[in-house]
Amino acid sequence: MTYITTAERIGRSIGLTEGRAEGLREAIAMTLIAYFGVEGETFLPLLQQIVEPDTLRVLLNRILVSTTLDEVRDAIDEATRS
Repeated sequence: MTYITTAERIGRSIGLTEGRAEGLREAIAMTLIAYFGVEGETFLPLLQQIVEPDTLRVLLNRILVSTTLDEVRDAIDEATRS
């Protein structure tokens, strides 16, 4: 078994977290565009402010049940405050 230093272990963990967050941001972007078209794109810059995968996962679930852009806006506002 290959020895992994603490720094390598931390770096790998950070990289995995960043990768999960980026994948969730991409899923949210695709969902927004599919549900709301061009108007959904207006929220994409705000997604970059959210770095926690758990927060992004909750946001994705809220967007999936949203029926209006106001509901999406509220969900994103709440996610960026946490």
